[in-house]
Amino acid sequence: MTNFSLFYQFFNKKRFILFAFLNSLLMTAFTFIWLASPFWSGDEIHLIQYTSAFKRLLFTKEMPSPDRFVFVDIAWEKDLIDKIDNDFPIGKQSIVNRQSLYEFFRELDENNVKPSFVICDVSFVEASDNTTDSLFCGVLKKFPNLLVAAEKGDNGIILPICKDVPYGITHYETIEETKFIKFPLVVDSVLSLPLKMYMQLHKKSYEHGRFFNYLGGKPIISNPIIDLRIRNYHLQKGENLQADSSNTIGLAKAADDYVKYQKMYMSDALVTFESVVDAEEIQKLFNNKIIVIGDFEDRDIKETIYGMTPGALILLNVFLSVEAGDNTISIWFLLFLVIGYWLISLKWFIKTDIVESFLTRFFRTKSSFLFGLVSYLGLLILMSVISYYLFSIHLTILLLALYLNLAGNIISRRVHGV
Repeated sequence: MTNFSLFYQFFNKKRFILFAFLNSLLMTAFTFIWLASPFWSGDEIHLIQYTSAFKRLLFTKEMPSPDRFVFVDIAWEKDLIDKIDNDFPIGKQSIVNRQSLYEFFRELDENNVKPSFVICDVSFVEASDNTTDSLFCGVLKKFPNLLVAAEKGDNGIILPICKDVPYGITHYETIEETKFIKFPLVVDSVLSLPLKMYMQLHKKSYEHGRFFNYLGGKPIISNPIIDLRIRNYHLQKGENLQADSSNTIGLAKAADDYVKYQKMYMSDALVTFESVVDAEEIQKLFNNKIIVIGDFEDRDIKETIYGMTPGALILLNVFLSVEAGDNTISIWFLLFLVIGYWLISLKWFIKTDIVESFLTRFFRTKSSFLFGLVSYLGLLILMSVISYYLFSIHLTILLLALYLNLAGNIISRRVHGV
């Protein structure tokens, strides 16, 4: 072999390595663009479900302390008001009983309860009667660590009736028309309720940047896929839970060992206030705790990739994910993406692929495009699983696998002549 041939091979290897590295940077940029978007491929749901379930089963992480939370269910606190259309009543509509909510917050205030935070995931768009609404809004102002829910409508953000009470947006995106998977931390420049809650509790600031958004000075994913640390079955009676290993929800239940969180109906809370005379007993129930008020059984139950979940519980889990740093972009995650994509891109310049060769022999047919796609899917699935286990971030795989396979076929024809 001549010196020129050796130099040519060495130059080619250098060129291939550099080309693969540049492609890894391109794929990393696409990954961050996709992670920042509110969209996700519905075909990747099962991968997310099972990696989440097995992580909880194999790498059981400490559940949030039950002593930190109190869940108050207002599902059956109903009131009827007039339904107005073009300034004329056309019937009745159901809203949450504002009198019950007023009495609850009044009792907390009179018993000098100092909660760590209050999430009030209740729609306050429609007015009930002026007296009750005025009293209710007035008592809410006595709780500095409190946020009420604001909704997104067709014409922008629909603000709650209590104008001077702090609020956060509770809007989220869905796939397959109804299924929740990603939660936007900012909607139309309005901060979400979980994000504002985190900022207020931990004294952190949020900044919008050109390439990344920053929370507490650290770059973050603004539309994270949420891992539900506390799930609906944690709020139910332990003896009613049966772990079903045939589905991902059953696997998660088995892993969590049925941790029980304190949930009470609003009516039970009001009875407790009446029957307990000692303010210290009331304070033991609610002091320094995160009080989550919402509909846990009736109309505010959302379909998620992890099962049916109350909207208030979704908001709390988004806060817990942000608090745990699940959506933080670290330098190690960035290096993981670049190196991982670089190694996968080098496959373009390998003439014989082990997976493709095995599939060709096994099926006794040659389909370089289909088998190549399977090979790339396998590598990207492995990379996504590692990413989730190490950094709690799921990666998209289908679009990247298609891109790698199409580009790989073109490059193979030019490099190998096949």
